[in-house]
Amino acid sequence: MATRTTNLNLYKPVVGGDTDNWGGFLNNNAAYIDALFAKSSAAVTLHVNNQQIDGTSSYLFDSVKMGDDRQLQFGAAPDYWLIYDSSNTQFELNSTNVDGGGTDGVVFSVSDGTDDVAFTGKISTAQVDILAEGDLRLQDASGGQYVGFDAPATVSGSYTLTLPAAVGSSGQILRTSDSSGTLEWVTDQEGDLKSVADATNGGLTVTNGTGPDVTLALNFNDLSAAAVSVANDSIAIIDASDSNGTRKESIADLATAMGGTGLTGSSGTLNVDAAQTQITSVGALNAGSITSGFGNIDVGSSSIDGGTLDISGTSTFNDTVTVTKSGTTSILLTDSSSPSTVGRISNANGVLTIDADRDGGQSGSYINLKVDGTSEVAITSTGLGIGTTSPTQALDVRGLVYVESASEQLADFYSSDTDAYIRIRDSNDSLYVSSDNGVASFGGNTGAHAGNLNVSLTSGAVGIGTTSPSGTFDAQNNQNNTSHFYFRNTDTTDTSSRSYLNIISGNRTFQLGAINADHAYINAPSGANLYFQDGGSTNMTIEADGTVNVGGDWLDVADGITTIGGTDTSKLRFHNAAGTLRSFLTLNGTSLEIDTDSALIFSPNNSERARIDDSGRFGLGTASPHNYYSGSNKFVIANTGGSTGMTFATSNTGQARIDFAEGTSGAEQYRGTISYNHAATESEGYLRFVAGGAEALRLGSNYVLMGNLPTSDPGVATALYNDSGTLKISAG
Repeated sequence: MATRTTNLNLYKPVVGGDTDNWGGFLNNNAAYIDALFAKSSAAVTLHVNNQQIDGTSSYLFDSVKMGDDRQLQFGAAPDYWLIYDSSNTQFELNSTNVDGGGTDGVVFSVSDGTDDVAFTGKISTAQVDILAEGDLRLQDASGGQYVGFDAPATVSGSYTLTLPAAVGSSGQILRTSDSSGTLEWVTDQEGDLKSVADATNGGLTVTNGTGPDVTLALNFNDLSAAAVSVANDSIAIIDASDSNGTRKESIADLATAMGGTGLTGSSGTLNVDAAQTQITSVGALNAGSITSGFGNIDVGSSSIDGGTLDISGTSTFNDTVTVTKSGTTSILLTDSSSPSTVGRISNANGVLTIDADRDGGQSGSYINLKVDGTSEVAITSTGLGIGTTSPTQALDVRGLVYVESASEQLADFYSSDTDAYIRIRDSNDSLYVSSDNGVASFGGNTGAHAGNLNVSLTSGAVGIGTTSPSGTFDAQNNQNNTSHFYFRNTDTTDTSSRSYLNIISGNRTFQLGAINADHAYINAPSGANLYFQDGGSTNMTIEADGTVNVGGDWLDVADGITTIGGTDTSKLRFHNAAGTLRSFLTLNGTSLEIDTDSALIFSPNNSERARIDDSGRFGLGTASPHNYYSGSNKFVIANTGGSTGMTFATSNTGQARIDFAEGTSGAEQYRGTISYNHAATESEGYLRFVAGGAEALRLGSNYVLMGNLPTSDPGVATALYNDSGTLKISAG
């Protein structure tokens, strides 16, 4: 009689007995074990290495694996449980009384892809450290905005601010009460002027008192200097006609009011009337004009100080002519044209100015410098011309340009705009060299900044066909034609000549190249793997030992042949997303082996038709041959939706058979046999059953033949057998 196990209450069949009950016992045990993992009432004691897990024992598990949405529970209710919530992609600690009112909820959770821990309730701890200058954020009701507290980048010494024991009154402010960081509420001193500093260059001095009294003082000497516009600016005056009140008056009005005989004011400027016919007092001759007809002026060692020297006709100076004046000194040159053109040579603060048409009355004026009667340099309203008096640009040079410098810099081309370009052209085409927002461009396209070769002046990145290179070197072609990038060696006589591209990182070099016309090659650094990526994800890897790993779902070979390996033990391996080896194909000599850690599935037309599971069972028409009662059966044919069967097809003279073997040689290969011998007509065929090497039963279309059976009880319930020509029926 079968007994039960102590803890799990499983059936233990009697050894040597319960012959017909073993299958039922096994099924009952499997069902009971399965039910244990869903029981909520019965307590189950877990034993490890025959030792019961209790409060005094501890055991080490290599790993405990649980699927999505599976719970690790604590308490009888349970009171708490750990779970990975696949719908919210987060790990949770749950409680049946998370709010103190008996409501189930999440105590804390950790979301996938983050290191943030979300707590439902409050956190009680002796100290909270926020590292790496992180901030404490107090969010508003919606959670979109927050008030943050942050430490400075560098703290000279750690300190703690201690808040007051109670809340302050309305209008009070916080301040430190000692050097230890203790804060206190204080009442602001009413009547004092707070946070007002002395004004620099504002003419206002502020003196703060301890009470309501404040002293203000005006200091005009502290005012900033101004650039006086006599036509528009004003000055402060004390108006005697208005009880000595402080008023302002324009400089222009003041100058007009100060005018008199021979002296007038206009727009703030005082002018002397040179048309006065009477000189009432003459001192030194230091003003006025010496006009034409005056005759020769022999100044000797003296000088003409001030006024205007007006020379008409031809004058000869046998020595140096010096024009001295405080401020700007000028020489005016006037022609007799109508209107007359006044040219000016002036000097002010070390700046020599040559003005071809001071008054602007003559169109087309320019400055012309000649050598030996030939115009060499011309300055026009258009630009500076060298070798031409009609420059078309700011600088127009007709002829060769030679620049020599003792320093590194030869020339400086500057534009106040954010972009600028230089155009070099012949009679047919133009080359543009441009700078545009930190990018240098070289190209022959029409207009500036349209170069085909572009170099970033900050990063050094080079772009061909793009002004925004995505890397150190970026070559693009958006036209409807083929893009090429050449590394060319045209020496066809040297069979070892190469062209290659080197990509260097640190001391490691990656090469793309070709050797003559024979082959191309990819050369990775010694010991390095070669990765093929798409969007940052590795799809294929060629390891340093020659192993090829394909990370995608498919190895697709179209219209070609793929050769894997080159030895008698070559392998094609398949890994999962974690890099764990799952399956592989192995060429072992002349045999091809298929190895997988689960089932081997055959799916023609993308639909499973057969499989070999990891227990060695072969299934046709079923994905789960292990579910059928097959304690020793390795071959299961199933069709859950209808009939099923198996066919052995031969010629009408052939034999189809199933052999039961005990060994691999001799008669042991076919100790038992079920065979069907085909015939020309269906009625002539027969089914044979062979046991122990001898035919025991033959079934024809209309007969049954049985071999010799023992005369004693054969050990079965009922038997039909032939005893010396007599048909007997034995009941067990």
